[in-house]
Amino acid sequence: MCGPIGSVFGLAVSAFGIAFLSFLAILIRNDYPYVGEWFEPKGEGGEPPVPIAEQRAAAEHGLWVAVAIYAVLLIISSLSVCLHRVRGTL
Repeated sequence: MCGPIGSVFGLAVSAFGIAFLSFLAILIRNDYPYVGEWFEPKGEGGEPPVPIAEQRAAAEHGLWVAVAIYAVLLIISSLSVCLHRVRGTL
């Protein structure tokens, strides 16, 4: 376990990561036009490029996996903060 400041920092970074990546996954799922420039174009002629559904699903899945990892780190950091509070070092 790390010190009390590191535990609180890990808690804050994990919470931010969960919020930001969840928001990004929701934007990609709803086909928001200003995210996902890495998708290959599917449109023909002069049509604007449309994200391919498989690419969008893979990106969204990867983001939800990252959110799950951050959630595990949030739990570990929360337990560490609780431990430091019990010890009286926080």
